[in-house]
Amino acid sequence: MRFKRILLVGSVLPRTYQWLDRFNNDQVEYLRNDRSALDVPVGILCAGLQGLHMSDVGTAGVDGFDWPNPTKQEVYYYEGGHSKPLSTTENLDALAAYVMEGADTAPGDEELRDDVGSMFGLASRAAPWLARSWCWVPW
Repeated sequence: MRFKRILLVGSVLPRTYQWLDRFNNDQVEYLRNDRSALDVPVGILCAGLQGLHMSDVGTAGVDGFDWPNPTKQEVYYYEGGHSKPLSTTENLDALAAYVMEGADTAPGDEELRDDVGSMFGLASRAAPWLARSWCWVPW
């Protein structure tokens, strides 16, 4: 499959997903990853699942992807939870314009936060450890 543009919102892919392979194989030309500041399913649940050695899920929807690429756009942080980027008609129209036309439709800085916040960040970083300590899984 080949895609001109991929838009991810609240992605549960691992931060280390091999996008470079997709780009090198001409499967993807552009990637945009929209992230929310209080995305509990991604920042807490997926982080906890990674702590249980589930490598097919990850926190890219909160933490972003781990590779630099000029055709990758990270848009962060929407003020709200998992579906916040999809919560207004204006933003839905802007996201559709990105996918269909490649329009640079990221919200302005006044609509985004600088970080996820200290308490959510702490909970997200602790989730893998807590999952391992609460669940006995024979490895």
